[in-house]
Amino acid sequence: MLHRRLKDGKEFNDLMPSSDCSNVQLANGNTKVAIDKMAFWAKKYQHHTKELTSKKFSNLSLSKLCEKTHSFLFSHLQYKIDSYDQLLRSPACSWKSREEGLDCKSYSIFASTILLNAGIKHYLRRVIINEGEGYSHVYVTVPKNQKTGNLKEGYYVIDGTINTLKEQRVFKSDDVLMLPEKHTQLGFVQNGLSNGFNKLVSAGVDSFIEHLNSCSDSRFDKGIVELRIKRDLQKVLQNKITLLDEAIQISNRTRIERLFNELLKEVDLGIAHLRSETAHNTYDECALEVLQSALVFAEQLKKYIDSYFNNFKKTQTRFIIDVTTNNTVTSERTYYFVVGQSDNPILAEYRQISIRKEPNSYGVEPVVSYGEDINTWLISVRRHFITNYNDGRETRYEQKIRPVLVQIQALRKKVELGGEMLYYYEKPFHRELYQIFIEFDTKYAGKVKQEYKNLYLENQKSIKIYEERLQQDIEENRKAKRRKLLKKQFGYGALIVSALYLILKK
Repeated sequence: MLHRRLKDGKEFNDLMPSSDCSNVQLANGNTKVAIDKMAFWAKKYQHHTKELTSKKFSNLSLSKLCEKTHSFLFSHLQYKIDSYDQLLRSPACSWKSREEGLDCKSYSIFASTILLNAGIKHYLRRVIINEGEGYSHVYVTVPKNQKTGNLKEGYYVIDGTINTLKEQRVFKSDDVLMLPEKHTQLGFVQNGLSNGFNKLVSAGVDSFIEHLNSCSDSRFDKGIVELRIKRDLQKVLQNKITLLDEAIQISNRTRIERLFNELLKEVDLGIAHLRSETAHNTYDECALEVLQSALVFAEQLKKYIDSYFNNFKKTQTRFIIDVTTNNTVTSERTYYFVVGQSDNPILAEYRQISIRKEPNSYGVEPVVSYGEDINTWLISVRRHFITNYNDGRETRYEQKIRPVLVQIQALRKKVELGGEMLYYYEKPFHRELYQIFIEFDTKYAGKVKQEYKNLYLENQKSIKIYEERLQQDIEENRKAKRRKLLKKQFGYGALIVSALYLILKK
């Protein structure tokens, strides 16, 4: 009775990242723990629907956005009643397993990511259907008044399990607020770092695809490789570099550390896996040629990332950076490097960094770190303002910062939230903390702005060098391809001449 005929949905395949459904979590614990984990899961994986939202759910009125989101979920993802396992799927995993069936939690996570990407305030709502029962169903509610977010002023309902936008009768409900992140302008060179490197990545991808051969082996079919290299490597990599650029601008030490560690691990493992497959894949000439081309391209990507990292270490003197190496199996990587994650995985080495607290002359950090005592941190910041300015701004600063700190304290009281969950929940507030800090600390703002400018200039030098080398490599590759074609044509011509000579001789 629950089964329904789905629409084909092929037009959305290119807008969703691929998934092996390794990003699935068990919603163990009571229903409150489960819905909090859903909120965390939506924030963690909202990038899965970023392109889908941009291409299919942008420039819509609020009512139309809710209507289209519901229609998309109901028409393209099969419904299946919650299993005993209580699985939470990422949107990419939900899309892959959409014909098998999803429960209400995965529907709600998917809808929430679209709304977060669209900048819409909404709630995850858990409900008790009948008196005497427990919480048994979850869906999304969207307040019509986005400014206040007050559901009493009216709201839309997105429940992908049923073919209606109307809320069904319930005995009791409980809501978890989902706030999209605010992007602040910090007065620095906006996307100065990411734009240059992202253009390099695009040019490198275009060059790789231009000289790529297509093999009979479906893994190395040119169309498939082109689709996945753009969707599951280029776009992911460019998004991470953009996020890293922003994290550096607001001096978010924990965020910078996490993003660099992800990039270094993915690139190091991806190249190690690609080298191994290239060395052992000598039985197929075409496959070997594809792997060799991919390895050259990947090595160039590594140079870009390494250059970015080295320039960061050179110019951001307020950080102390330690680099260590670890070993793991290459199947742990998630970025696409032509070789599949599960294809003959090997043990490989990757780099990992740790960034110590800022050793600046002030002896204070502008943002309270995850796990750090808020009151202790605030006392140190107040002391910093008194020492460096002594004009009463510490009181004005505390008055402005207190509302943000109250929200962070409320989050930390939720004992079921683990360290990684707090990382994603607190991230939007860190931007606000930093913005307020540099508003009051003009000396620090000037120091950070200068260091960011130095990093920008160093990266511009690196980018110029790489652009020149890339153009030279592209031209050399084109000449080599022309020579190969001419040689092939000459060979055919020689065969024809020989055949005519033998015919005439006879």
